[in-house]
Amino acid sequence: MEKISKENWIVSTVEKKENGCWVECTEGERFFVESKYLNGKEIKPGDVVTIYCICLSMIIGIDLNGERLFLKTEEQLEQERLERLAIAEQREKERFEKNKAHQDEIFSMLPKLLQHKLLMYRKFDANFRYKQEDYEGGIMLAAWAVYKFCKSKEKITEFRNLDFEEQVKNVPEIEDVDSGNSYSFALVYATMLAEDAEHMDLNNPKHEDLIASATMMLPNALAPIIGHICYPRKEYIEKYVKSLS
Repeated sequence: MEKISKENWIVSTVEKKENGCWVECTEGERFFVESKYLNGKEIKPGDVVTIYCICLSMIIGIDLNGERLFLKTEEQLEQERLERLAIAEQREKERFEKNKAHQDEIFSMLPKLLQHKLLMYRKFDANFRYKQEDYEGGIMLAAWAVYKFCKSKEKITEFRNLDFEEQVKNVPEIEDVDSGNSYSFALVYATMLAEDAEHMDLNNPKHEDLIASATMMLPNALAPIIGHICYPRKEYIEKYVKSLS
């Protein structure tokens, strides 16, 4: 377990809720205590609470006027972590089901080359559709819109140097990209599309074009931006090429 810090605070106000209470202390700290951890006790203004924390702010235990209310074990903390992960994953799946039609619409608007990339991601990552496709597809759509407007690497460079308002005026789709990092990568993606277009039809690439181009950008789109996902270039390219043989 992480090193546990311990502090004594004096309660100033208590706001009762159905499943516990919000506690504010004279030092300005505020925290919530679930009813199951109160053990039938009641926290009142003027009480002294001893707070046990890890990671600076994660409360894992409380004493009330010197009497222990609770102190979570490593096993309890791990179980809570797993429960939070399961809840987060369920929410991601529910969000995917809600947005699936929108994702399918974006897919249909992309050129064959980028559709092929999304299909490849789906094939080699069972969780891709509900975890990352909404994000990745949005970047692809913005990149495709920028490429269609600019048509060449030189024009994309000129477009990059425009004020954002002027960029949006010419390519409204970029306004839907959710962050500066995502937008920057969409411009990189657009440049790569311009390079590919010099030697292939993006809407009707040949088999060998798909191998060369769809694997070229494989680790770039997700790993640097999302961080916790890494697509090993060599492993995925080998799997992909083998699947097509």
